[in-house]
Amino acid sequence: MSRVGSLLVFVEVKNWDAYSFDSMEFALHSRKRRRIVEAARRFLYQHAEYMDMQVRFDLVYCSADHNNVEHIEDAFEG
Repeated sequence: MSRVGSLLVFVEVKNWDAYSFDSMEFALHSRKRRRIVEAARRFLYQHAEYMDMQVRFDLVYCSADHNNVEHIEDAFEG
C-alpha cells in the first residue's frame, strides 16, 4: 500500500518467471483480484482515516532474475 496525495494505492508484486509480461492474466486471475480487493476493504474498515480516499490497484511484475521490472498502474478495478 502507498499513499499518493488523496490516492491510496494497493500494490500486488509478482515474481514470475514461468510466463512473459504479456501473460499476466495467469498471475492475476479473477479469484486473486477478488482476494486483493477484499483485503483492501478489510484494511479500509480497520483504518477509517483512509475511507475518504480514492483507491487504485497496481501490479508490479519482476522476472525471477530481477532484470525485468514492470509497474502497471490501475491494473484492475476494485
